[in-house]
Amino acid sequence: MFSRILSRRVAVRRTVVVPVAALLIALVALGTLLSMTNTAKAVGNTGTVAVCLNDSTGTNLVLDSDKAWFQVDGGSINYVGAVGSSGCREQTVTGTNVAVWVKYNATYSEHNMVPVPNGGTTRVDFYTTKVTLQYSNGIAFGGSLGNSRFFNKPSMELLNDGGGGVHFRLDQTGGASGRMTLNWPSATGLGATYEATLAAARVIDSDGNPLAGVDVDGYSGGWFDAGTTGATGVLAFSHPGLGAITSVAAIYGGTRQQINQNSLTNSVYLFQTEAVVVQLRDADMQPLDTGNVSYYASGWYAAGPTSGGEVSIEMLPGSYSFVMVYNHSRQQINGIDISSTNPVVFQTGNVDIHYSESAQWYYTPTGYHSFATPQELLPGNISVYLYGSPLGRCEVPITVASGDHLSLSGVVATLRDSAGQGAAGGVATAYASGWKSIGTTDSGGRACALFDGTLGNTSVRMVYNGSSQKITQHQPTNSIYAFQTGDVTLELRNSGNGLIDTGMASYYASGWHTIGNTSGGQVHVDLLPGSYSFAMKYNGTRQQMNHVAVADGSVVTFQTTGVTVELRNSSGVLFDTGSASYYASGWHSIGDTSGGTATVEMLPGSYSFAMKYNGTRQQKNGVNITSTNPVVFQTVAVELQLQDHSGSALDTGSPSYYASGWHSIADTVGGSSTVEMLPGSYSFAMKYNGTRQQMNGVNITSTNPVVFQTGQVTSTSGNATAYYASGWQPFSNSGELLPGKYWFAFSDQGNSFETVTGGVSTPIH
Repeated sequence: MFSRILSRRVAVRRTVVVPVAALLIALVALGTLLSMTNTAKAVGNTGTVAVCLNDSTGTNLVLDSDKAWFQVDGGSINYVGAVGSSGCREQTVTGTNVAVWVKYNATYSEHNMVPVPNGGTTRVDFYTTKVTLQYSNGIAFGGSLGNSRFFNKPSMELLNDGGGGVHFRLDQTGGASGRMTLNWPSATGLGATYEATLAAARVIDSDGNPLAGVDVDGYSGGWFDAGTTGATGVLAFSHPGLGAITSVAAIYGGTRQQINQNSLTNSVYLFQTEAVVVQLRDADMQPLDTGNVSYYASGWYAAGPTSGGEVSIEMLPGSYSFVMVYNHSRQQINGIDISSTNPVVFQTGNVDIHYSESAQWYYTPTGYHSFATPQELLPGNISVYLYGSPLGRCEVPITVASGDHLSLSGVVATLRDSAGQGAAGGVATAYASGWKSIGTTDSGGRACALFDGTLGNTSVRMVYNGSSQKITQHQPTNSIYAFQTGDVTLELRNSGNGLIDTGMASYYASGWHTIGNTSGGQVHVDLLPGSYSFAMKYNGTRQQMNHVAVADGSVVTFQTTGVTVELRNSSGVLFDTGSASYYASGWHSIGDTSGGTATVEMLPGSYSFAMKYNGTRQQKNGVNITSTNPVVFQTVAVELQLQDHSGSALDTGSPSYYASGWHSIADTVGGSSTVEMLPGSYSFAMKYNGTRQQMNGVNITSTNPVVFQTGQVTSTSGNATAYYASGWQPFSNSGELLPGKYWFAFSDQGNSFETVTGGVSTPIH
């Protein structure tokens, strides 16, 4: 029975430290009573039980008074008393089993169910454990059967309080004792030891009040879980062995502080939180409420909403990240050392947007929010969406900084094509104290911007593919500037008014822009309303129309002129075959005349025309085909004459002219030959009796006829036999030769080189 009572008492003692002297007196009295009531029950063997107490080295320990008890068969508790110098106490008992226990240094141990010998002696040995503790301050302990006493460091011989552990109190832990229970196995033989290093962690708030429930970790060759502070804010803990505890960390509300300190020098680790004030201020530094505060300490922790513009948080010293969420906006400040930065201040910026339609702003991850201007927003990059455009919302990114007072005017420029679809690539600008960029329209045809200050009547210009339009309106009441291009058709028609291909169209708007080639005689382009220059190229010819005002559906018509090129002879009669061409960025062939004419379709303008006939060529420059049509080329009847030295006609002369090669003319008859040639300057040649004369650069308009005249050569000796002209020609004393230098042969002398001059008689040997 005593064993069961004691077991229950020990179980209670494990959680609450109470003096045990009064309890012991009560138990002894109870044992006396049980002895009187149960004496008649003592039956069984009668023998001697010897109780011996030994320390961890095997040395007998003298059992002082009030240090040994017996209980037979669950009966009364029988106090034996002091043991003699032998360290053992013998007691004769009658019964079957006996429970014995001893007390030493305010600790106790017990043996249950010891058989009672029949006439002999049974020895029961108890052994203490050598307990070695390391702690920089004083240690008190209290066994279950004795008053508390100081622990004589470094070691004491102690029993293990029946296996339930011994209570210890660690001194100098900040006014609140650090209490703990150490438990070691019951010693059953020699050499039992227990070694531990003790420490105490004390955690208080910024006002010095204890903080319970704080997790504590210790480090001694590795981190270990030390436990959790109790109501006094103190945690006493141990680590097996005699190695120093070198670091202790406290974790409170996610915040963590580590104190690196050798427990052999100072075993008490004092932690104190700081009251961190997180403030929310508006752009004018006035307090703002309903800002939600959180901080990061191995995870995010909510600190709650601001009240009076601030939140106070107890945090262990260190560096942390703080977040403020206000009006759906969010700001995060990282790496704040709360020991040097306190309070932590968040300040909004004031944003006021002037826009005639609805506006929203977007912030990740809170989504879209209406812009009720003005409003306070935490610093950061946000997207402002301006609505009301027929082409959908338009996005403008802005940056809000602490203390900003942003007054912004929203302008949206939209561009639609002639089909009403959004057109990309339009460049929009607004006049706000100078021309400023709105942006380039996106694939939806939208461009938008926010300009500083307030605007009144504001002009917006849109430039698209070089075309430009300006719209002026009152921005505060109409912030959307809508531009739409019109479909402009350029067509190419011939002189008979039929659509023809292929013309290449372009327009001028800050430079020439190609529209493309006609198809079916037409080509289309989207242009903003305005005046432009248009040009059409066709077969090298080009026409330009300037200052043409266009709108949606405008048609700009280019029409060619049927140009006739004629070839007439010197009598004015059409004849063939001439080859006609014109110059327009290069020479273009019209073709050969048929019936004396050739025709071509050309865009109005001034051009150069050329005609070739029998190798001759005439060019007319700067011919305006509107005022000069047909373009007439007329040949000149050029007469080539051959005369002797006295001016009399000579036949069988062979004339020719040079025009991209030599061309023969019929032999002279009656002293002349005629040829039709286009006006110009040419080289002419005449052959007669093997001799040849050439005249260069003869302008047939001013020199006509072209006269060749021979000279007379007379041999005074009558011995001239031949002359050389493309071979030796026979000579009989006198003859007509074209001017030149020739070799003459004589029968009575050697050859001589003589000069023949036209129109005169030249004597030779």
